[in-house]
Amino acid sequence: MIPEKPYRPEDLTTEARRMILIQEMADVEAENERRWKALAARFPGQVPTTPAEIIDFFASEYGWTLHQIAELDDRQTYAFVKAALRRRSAAAVQPSASATAGRYAKPASRKRQTHKKAQESRGVNAERRLLRMDRWSDLGLGLDGERRIWAFIPCPEKGDRVAVRKATSLELPGNRWPKVLQLLAESKDGKTARVSDLVTQLGFAKKIGQAIPDEQAVYDEGLRLEGKRAIKTLRNAMADLARELKNQVTVDNDPSVPFGKVGETYQAAFTAGLLLENEDGLRRFVFGPTC
Repeated sequence: MIPEKPYRPEDLTTEARRMILIQEMADVEAENERRWKALAARFPGQVPTTPAEIIDFFASEYGWTLHQIAELDDRQTYAFVKAALRRRSAAAVQPSASATAGRYAKPASRKRQTHKKAQESRGVNAERRLLRMDRWSDLGLGLDGERRIWAFIPCPEKGDRVAVRKATSLELPGNRWPKVLQLLAESKDGKTARVSDLVTQLGFAKKIGQAIPDEQAVYDEGLRLEGKRAIKTLRNAMADLARELKNQVTVDNDPSVPFGKVGETYQAAFTAGLLLENEDGLRRFVFGPTC
């Protein structure tokens, strides 16, 4: 029997490559979630889950800056969090170890000072924010034809006519925001974007180049690593976007975050829409697959 020849990169259609990449990304994400759930079960109520909680955790436990925290990959983040929680647990069991107390006395003082500075910084930033609302669902972000972003409170209903002069212009940096808002606005509820679409639109999934050898194992490993890098880059990007938005708004009674990952999608806590101009000079706030 003649053995089947391994397929080569050029034998795959674009859609087939895309589906393989999506599956690899899903496997990486599932393994990551499994590790964190196991850690949360071991240390109930102590594991940071949101980007803000992770930043506060590393600032208080290690005294690290935001730049240092951002350079960690998923496994490093998990390892450092696990180590800190194990250290806490050991300290609770043996609080009278004088040598250990002397060893960690100085770093603990620095950690408290860093945490205090972080709290003061958040207080100053809150005073500079442009908008205030009760819940994230009160916010509608509209994208106009010039790719400008307008905030509406309360959030308009689908198809409502809106006056831009009554909205607030948000200066959200970079070109990622228009791309993400466009994808959200094209969804049925104005709040959902598929992970695969975000990865593609934001340019995180690089095309497989001709430099990859024909050997099946090497090609499969290339796809796996590409998917892993893409999913990590996307997670960091969505955390950055959430932080940029939170720097401009204050939400009084809603502890949720602007973006959350649900299965193979990201869900926004607000509603995104496109601003289509009418003949009367007003615009309509629209979202849905036909946008």
